[in-house]
Amino acid sequence: MNKKLEKQDICEFMSNFYDWLIKITRKDYDELKFKKYEDFYEYYKQVEQVFIKKKQEIGANVNIIRLNIDSIERLKVIIDITKDEYKELRATDEKDIIYFNTLLGWYEGISSEIDMCINSLLNK
Repeated sequence: MNKKLEKQDICEFMSNFYDWLIKITRKDYDELKFKKYEDFYEYYKQVEQVFIKKKQEIGANVNIIRLNIDSIERLKVIIDITKDEYKELRATDEKDIIYFNTLLGWYEGISSEIDMCINSLLNK
């Protein structure tokens, strides 16, 4: 696979990942509204805005562009693990205030974890 294609693929992959995060954040926000957990509204909207901004910055993220093919594959595995974590969180039967607080913490940590992962992969 040529390098230019690799870089386009990882940018598209990351864009799709942030699209997924935006979609699930909105879905969870709608569920919050249904349950009337008003204390969380603002925080979930802030998280959504972070994901939107991250998606917009993907093409300009020099670190993503500098990843080699092995690092790209590792990043994809980490993204898949992140998606599995969400599935496990969603499997909770009781969607109460504790659940939404836990989910908010998970959302808030994703961007920094992904950035830290990318930086770590660059330094290998």
